[in-house]
Amino acid sequence: MSKSEIKVNIPLNLKADDSYLFKQYLNYKISPFKISKLIAGFIHPNGNVFNLGLRSIDESVLLIEGRQKPNTNFILKELLNKKFKIDLGSNTKIVAFNDWSENYFHWCCDSLPRLIKILDTLDVKSSTVIIPESFRHLYISDTLALLGFEDIRYIKLNEIIFSGKIVIPSYTAPTGYFNPEIIRSLSKKLREKIKDSLHYQKIYVSREKANKRKVQNENELFTCLEANGFKIICFEDHSFLEQLEIMYHCKYLIGIHGAGLTNMLFMHEKGKVLELRIEKETDLNCYFIMASALNHSYYYLSCKPADDNMTYAHYADVKVDPALFEDTLLNFIS
Repeated sequence: MSKSEIKVNIPLNLKADDSYLFKQYLNYKISPFKISKLIAGFIHPNGNVFNLGLRSIDESVLLIEGRQKPNTNFILKELLNKKFKIDLGSNTKIVAFNDWSENYFHWCCDSLPRLIKILDTLDVKSSTVIIPESFRHLYISDTLALLGFEDIRYIKLNEIIFSGKIVIPSYTAPTGYFNPEIIRSLSKKLREKIKDSLHYQKIYVSREKANKRKVQNENELFTCLEANGFKIICFEDHSFLEQLEIMYHCKYLIGIHGAGLTNMLFMHEKGKVLELRIEKETDLNCYFIMASALNHSYYYLSCKPADDNMTYAHYADVKVDPALFEDTLLNFIS
């Protein structure tokens, strides 16, 4: 089957001079979803799965720039250097992770779409999700439970599991991109499980407690935010299930590039997202693409780096112009 082309909605406050920031992301292609099933095979702690002929299964491989598909020599070496575990239990083993999946964004946006897509194709009660030992985070166990996956098997970094009955769902889109139909289905499924108790419609995500990508002069924005009805949230202070509750009624979400913006996943469609971006940044556009895939309107505000010597957007703090922020916010909520 041929690939599908996905179009991305432009920011609603796009300035002509900023078109270059988004131009290369306005459309992309995704492959049809596929499920690979093995009678038996080898599961590596980085998420790669190999058949009995020691060939890697395409659906298990995260193919990104600079990374090659693991070959037979790789798995032979790993079999010699790691502990060998045998699991011949009757449960079907599901592998839908990679070595980035422990990250909140990548778990929610890469692994969970793969898992929800197979819910209708197998008996969850007789299935075991395989994830690394390091993945013992509540947001991972909670999301698995919300989707109905009850049995989890943790694989250690120093072991390889030989197992029968392995299922590997393909990636639903390249990392940082989305299959709109599947990500919206995931959003709806998770919202169905949320306890409807909080009623925050306007949320500003603070990264005050993070170790990078902070708004250095954030306190200068609080008066404007509070005057316009925004609740200031540090998601680090809340459990994963509480975060779902916080986001359930959210219609307006503001934040700097970071994990907190991933929580737009739990908003109802047709919300609004305002991302504070470091000026001239053209690479970190996953939330721009995500907003479009979830049918949210996307706005942005370009911000200067707080330190002229630290301009790499993945790490840099920013300084926001309070007057420009207020103008943008008023446009955002109008």
